[in-house]
Amino acid sequence: MFRKFLLLFFSVLLISCASNKNKSELLFDQKFKECTDEKYDRLANQSLPIDTLLFQKENIHSLLENELIIAGYLDKISKEGYLKLFENNIHPEFFKTFESKIGFDPDLLFPINSYISCYGNLYHRLKLYDEDSWQFKFGYAYNQYEAYGNMKIKSNYLKEALKQIPERKFKNIIYRKVFLDLLYTYYEQTYTVSNNGYRK
Repeated sequence: MFRKFLLLFFSVLLISCASNKNKSELLFDQKFKECTDEKYDRLANQSLPIDTLLFQKENIHSLLENELIIAGYLDKISKEGYLKLFENNIHPEFFKTFESKIGFDPDLLFPINSYISCYGNLYHRLKLYDEDSWQFKFGYAYNQYEAYGNMKIKSNYLKEALKQIPERKFKNIIYRKVFLDLLYTYYEQTYTVSNNGYRK
């Protein structure tokens, strides 16, 4: 009888812990999205012409990702797909075509580190995760990338940072935006410098 009671007690405890963890993860997702949306909306309203379609502003990362798939640079939306994407050499014509399709220069919509600060805000201000969490491990790995990766898209430090994000979370574009920002900015800067200050 006592063993059954213990089994029931631990079962309830495990269910309760799992439930609290799920609630905590959902809260982090919600707050992270709010933080990134706020930063993005402020940036979009300041930097784009008034006649730019709202759909294009709000979905610029999805639009870029779709074009990467169509062009064959990204074979699937997953951590593995992105790791392979980092190894590809993207032709400058790709970005010219992307810009032509959306009808404006989207450079300012892909700011480096705009979204990464949201991890810090949710850790220091709201205490939504601890040092054992994937968020903390990602933040640490990303700091290593900034310090030693020279902001190169093929850096092993960047790959290590990406690997810290659980696959189930990576399916949500809010966690892929930082990598799309880095990708777009890296190639735009690379082609600008290689063309003596002029974009190809």
